[in-house]
Amino acid sequence: MIFVKKMTFLKVFHFVMRLAFGLLASCLLYSCAMEADSYASSAPVVFQESEASQREKSWTFIVYMAADNNLEGAAIDDLNEMEESLGAASMNVLVLLDRAMGYDSSNYDWTSTRLYKVKNDDEHNKINIASEQLECPNLCLSLEKETELDMAKKSTLAGLLSFAWENYPADHYGLLVWGHGTGWRAENGSSDSAGKTGVFRAFAVDSSSDSYMTISSMREAIEEGMGGRKLDFIGFDTCFGVCAESAYEFRDVAEIMAGTPSIVSSSGWNYTKVFDYFALEDSELVDLSDSSRGNAKDFAAACQKQFREQYQRESSSVFCQIKLSKIQKAINLFDDFAKSAADLIDSYELRDKFTEVFQKKSVSYYSSNSSTDFYVDLRSVVQNVLEIAPELSEKGTAFLKSLDAAVFDSWSANGRETSLGVFYATYASYGVCSTSHPDLYINGGIETGASQFVKDCSGYVPTKENSGSLLDKIFYATFD
Repeated sequence: MIFVKKMTFLKVFHFVMRLAFGLLASCLLYSCAMEADSYASSAPVVFQESEASQREKSWTFIVYMAADNNLEGAAIDDLNEMEESLGAASMNVLVLLDRAMGYDSSNYDWTSTRLYKVKNDDEHNKINIASEQLECPNLCLSLEKETELDMAKKSTLAGLLSFAWENYPADHYGLLVWGHGTGWRAENGSSDSAGKTGVFRAFAVDSSSDSYMTISSMREAIEEGMGGRKLDFIGFDTCFGVCAESAYEFRDVAEIMAGTPSIVSSSGWNYTKVFDYFALEDSELVDLSDSSRGNAKDFAAACQKQFREQYQRESSSVFCQIKLSKIQKAINLFDDFAKSAADLIDSYELRDKFTEVFQKKSVSYYSSNSSTDFYVDLRSVVQNVLEIAPELSEKGTAFLKSLDAAVFDSWSANGRETSLGVFYATYASYGVCSTSHPDLYINGGIETGASQFVKDCSGYVPTKENSGSLLDKIFYATFD
């Protein structure tokens, strides 16, 4: 009886919310017409709710597919992979796809932004999109007019999440961030927190607007779009998706996080396998209407399984699953360990030993083909520091234990123990390390746009006052 009452309340609640959404639609449409950066017309847009949106399912996944760049063709491929999955057809999978000009001419070569609800492709066509195109008043998307959205703006992601929650009720919500990525990067951009593109560009790279979304902006978008509710899952089908900086940023907006701390090819994840591994068991469809089946850890495991199968022959391939509620403690212990290590560095000789730990001895993540942010693996760097500073064993052991609780599963193609990457420095070219850090990776420096990790971790991150953090000592300190 308790379960029946709970479900009845939820259904009534969602019904009331949908009624409220209808009453507010005209206000949203007016907002769309007035949005300075929107390319939509001010003509009335009517949201036509599909039957699927009226039935509550166990999962609603939102795929934020930022392909207004040279990944356009890969985006079409991945949407077709979702349409091949029987698993994806058993749940709500919404895909906001932003295309580019000049990279892929399929599907009548439209170059705007469209929202789709994934449908299984009975004809198994791996080129043409078979999914249902949706109208979305929150984003001024209409079936009658093409609209170009800036995927780098937090209002775009927030509007999409709000739309999904209002119209596709479910027990669990997951966000998949798709596209280019360089991890922690932030830029002091506009009031909507969109940075300008370049080599270093965080997430959601949008070539039409020459911008990207910072991790702090993404966190704010999730908070706003979900109305303070946590996502059950957030995944990054990007390079450098799960670094310490991003995990710390998203610790209060999602339960489980998954992705690679390293680089990944443009083909990214295999979404047919991701959704089928999650929803299928012994070739029989799991009943995802039962909320006790298919939790966020199960989905993270499905992501890692397909990633392992796809990239097991690429030695740099790594995948991690993170329990975000454990990240706060792990990062606090790491920052304390880093400050204690910094306090030991009192000579150029010892500084050089620490430099060698970071640049040569520890597991690292970077691109060897271009200028790159250089990340070191948290587990590896702490273990190597303990070899030259055994007096830190108590703090190091405490951190490693906490890290194990946070990174509850991981895989690497070369069999090494791996975890999260943490930013060390920028490499101007392979093996050539920059002698300074970006302004937004300075504790006590620029506040607007800086990540929470940079603001909170004064024991590791370089400081404005050069007050003796670990990176202060390695890069900026002088000794007698």
